[in-house]
Amino acid sequence: MSAVGKRYGEALLSIAIEQQQILNYKAELLKIKKVFNPTIMKFFNSPNISKELKKRIIKDSFSGVSEMLMNFLYLLVDKQRLNNLNEIVESYVSLANFVSNIAQGTLYSVRKLEQDEISSLEESLSKKLNKKVILENAIDESLISGVRVEIDQKIYDGSLKHELSQMKDYLILKEGVR
Repeated sequence: MSAVGKRYGEALLSIAIEQQQILNYKAELLKIKKVFNPTIMKFFNSPNISKELKKRIIKDSFSGVSEMLMNFLYLLVDKQRLNNLNEIVESYVSLANFVSNIAQGTLYSVRKLEQDEISSLEESLSKKLNKKVILENAIDESLISGVRVEIDQKIYDGSLKHELSQMKDYLILKEGVR
């Protein structure tokens, strides 16, 4: 993460804490981030497009966004930092999760899981980690069956692939001892 992303993310979090809007701003920022795909960013990074036009497009595109975040987007245009938006959002989300005692992670499974299955795992992990856990389901057919969860650079692996790998390692070790 760049120094710019971190600095702006921290500044934004400071305001969010003051205004008691941490999770609201997080949700809004994640929606904003989705809109700024590479094609849109190419347009906004063009020196041939005036700052006024960029701001007008932002205003028209994000009419439902809070005034503070709208002003923040204008600031990024003025400072020519809109190209750092992804890093800023990542920094903010990470910091917001930390101060809100939230752990976000990825739940890998062979098939798309139902929301109640995901919720059950989130609840179990929340108790284990003493944090609110939010999981995003991703498909990984190589697991064979079961699930693997990655949260805060920790892996909880209950997949058949992992079990078979452990069994293989055990058998190799056992054979090597003889």
